[in-house]
Amino acid sequence: MSDASRFRYEPVSKEEEAALKKRFLKEYKEKKARRLTRARIHAVGWVAGSIAILMYGKDGRPIHEVVLYDPRAQNVYMFLGITSFMTNTTIFLYLSMWLPLVEGIEEEWEVAAPWAAPVSTVVALGGIVCSVVGLWPVYEWYSILFVTVLIMGMIMIHHFLPPYADPILRAILPSLGGWLVKPYDALLEDEHSRYDRLE
Repeated sequence: MSDASRFRYEPVSKEEEAALKKRFLKEYKEKKARRLTRARIHAVGWVAGSIAILMYGKDGRPIHEVVLYDPRAQNVYMFLGITSFMTNTTIFLYLSMWLPLVEGIEEEWEVAAPWAAPVSTVVALGGIVCSVVGLWPVYEWYSILFVTVLIMGMIMIHHFLPPYADPILRAILPSLGGWLVKPYDALLEDEHSRYDRLE
């Protein structure tokens, strides 16, 4: 038998093709579930650390009490930091909710809103610096650690939020107005067709 005949194309039967697709889909779902589990365990650590810092701080005093009542905390910087994080949250909601659900834009956000990444990066860096400067007189070197853990907790909290295609949101959308329902239905149909192609 020559090498050419060994590597000759032979058509696959429909049964074999269906079995291969089923096996591939099963392996894909298992890998995705394992990856999601690892990511959620990682996220639990950051979120738990953030909650601990928010509730207990360094000396058992919650951070919001330090920001509001401690005369050493530099409130102007803290409020600038909080404002920058609120701005980033608004950008996140715009990209994850407004564009796909209200405007019906289905393309990636890097294409739909190319300004979002640089703006949110600059705003986040400004918020980090302002928060560290605001907490420095109270916590000194711990302020860098505290701000880092709080930011990572804020980033990781999305693992525990329902996706926008969640049935709960599906029930809420009609009450928000009919102008939201049509783009949302189109988005759901696109999601279902994507899974149908895999099966």
